[in-house]
Amino acid sequence: MKHLPFALIVLALLLSGCGGSSTSTAPAPAPQAPTASLTVSPTTISTGEATTLTWSTTSATTVSIAGIGSVASSGSQSVAPSNTTTYTLTATGTGGTAQANATAAVLAPLFSDSFDRPDQQGLGETPQGQTWMITGAGYLSVAIQDHHYVDGPSGAANVSYAGIQLSQQPVRIGGMISFLPSGTSGTGASVVALISSSDNGIQLQNMAHLIAGRTGIMLTWWQGGTSTDNLPASCTGNWEFSSPLLEDGTTYPLYMNISGSTITVDKPDVTQYVCTDPHFAQVTGTLGIWELAYDQTQEDMPRWDKAEAFSATE
Repeated sequence: MKHLPFALIVLALLLSGCGGSSTSTAPAPAPQAPTASLTVSPTTISTGEATTLTWSTTSATTVSIAGIGSVASSGSQSVAPSNTTTYTLTATGTGGTAQANATAAVLAPLFSDSFDRPDQQGLGETPQGQTWMITGAGYLSVAIQDHHYVDGPSGAANVSYAGIQLSQQPVRIGGMISFLPSGTSGTGASVVALISSSDNGIQLQNMAHLIAGRTGIMLTWWQGGTSTDNLPASCTGNWEFSSPLLEDGTTYPLYMNISGSTITVDKPDVTQYVCTDPHFAQVTGTLGIWELAYDQTQEDMPRWDKAEAFSATE
């Protein structure tokens, strides 16, 4: 019996293995990472009001919102925080954890006057006991008529300024405005204006100045009394409404929301515009001024229906 060489035996074993079958297992796919989205609307409310949280998640087995507890993977819920609150949504799954935050800013009233008192010359005292400061060319014709702050037609270029010194700088200032027909055939446009000023009195030196007519608004800043009507750095400062405001007594909101160098305008057509300029932080302050510009040659009469200001809550 002949014996095969060792090398031939090894070669035969290797060749026989080449034709054999082999199996392999594909690696399991990695778990999908969760996603989370959370919004609050409206983002700013007054004390006692409610706002709505809306959220959605994917690839999560447990979902919770801090301060509320476990929630469905998507949904919405009304909340009424007493102070400015940041809500945190946490979505956890086999692929990890995702979070999203949304803040509801709660504002406390600093000042409010709906002019709900008998008709009178001047504006008298606010419900909080503050005395209105009145100045301007039309100060003698400033009055409360039918629960509105008005400036009667006493001549051309009639402008009046009604000011309140607030206990702290507001983060939101403004109110409700309306227009009525003046009864004349004039073509001029009357306006209302809103001012936040760092001055100690109605000096019109340092201020953010928001002017609103029936067709649009303009936002400017003034500094030192000599640098006036400056447009903000980040925007044109002038915006037209999609359609003119009515002159039938319909009320419209007009507010400035002030945060350092940024002013967000709540416009009468229920839209917002955001402008940023470093001067805003320097010229705004604790003096609020509600302005009217109207004379007998103009076709419509502007009114302030309500004046108010708010501070931030902690």
